[in-house]
Amino acid sequence: MRPGTEQRLRAWRIALAGWLAGWFVNGWENVRLFVAGWERPIAAHPLFPGPMRNGWLALGLFVVPLAGFAGFRSGEIRWLRMISGALILAALGLLGHVCTYNDATYTTAFWSALWLFWWAGRVGEERPGAERHAIALGQGMVGLCFLGGFVGKLTPEYWSGEALYHLYVMQKPYFPFDWMRECWAESESRAAAAWLARAVIVTEGLLSTLILWPTRWALVATLGVMGGMTLMAHIQILSVLAPLLGVMLACAFLADLSRQGEDPQGGGAP
Repeated sequence: MRPGTEQRLRAWRIALAGWLAGWFVNGWENVRLFVAGWERPIAAHPLFPGPMRNGWLALGLFVVPLAGFAGFRSGEIRWLRMISGALILAALGLLGHVCTYNDATYTTAFWSALWLFWWAGRVGEERPGAERHAIALGQGMVGLCFLGGFVGKLTPEYWSGEALYHLYVMQKPYFPFDWMRECWAESESRAAAAWLARAVIVTEGLLSTLILWPTRWALVATLGVMGGMTLMAHIQILSVLAPLLGVMLACAFLADLSRQGEDPQGGGAP
């Protein structure tokens, strides 16, 4: 193994760990969903061919990424690419399945797996500057995912707080939403929901520009926002966020490596 390859491999494994954590954090709920899919046949839908309404296929795609744990032992580029490719196919398959097509988990998993596949092909390269490209691509990819959330929320219902009020304040059985229902007047809860919804829109809009940020600040901002989102939606939201966080942590690791002069080529920071 040439000098520096181990550090590049470590960055790949950091991103892989985030990807697998996100994929399996809601594992039991997903398995129950897929079991229900074969116990109660899903009605025909013109957008989903027969196999994409089959719960057995969904379960099979869901367990494919178990092979990803081999990536913590193998350092061969061929295996890293095969593992990354399997993650891409699993995420793409569930994006096209009627049980899971509307779950953002598989969107962020798909994009993060693409980054893993790209970086796997550069772990053993001799060319300098791969870290710089990986950081830009990783931050751009995470920003792209936030851009999707930002654009999706640009509706009168979300900006007014109406959507957030009904989805969270009125339905979520945990703090602070249960407390708001019990202790606040409806007008106060609606006003708070409106300000919170607007803060979410503005924040996601700012994070869509992550490719332009210094990596350390990008990581701090991402950690802060993801922490707040986890408080709002509890641990289930980590299925969406963890793959992105894994890529951001890998980018921060590569940035620190470059700053410390531990570039794989033995030179200074790129």
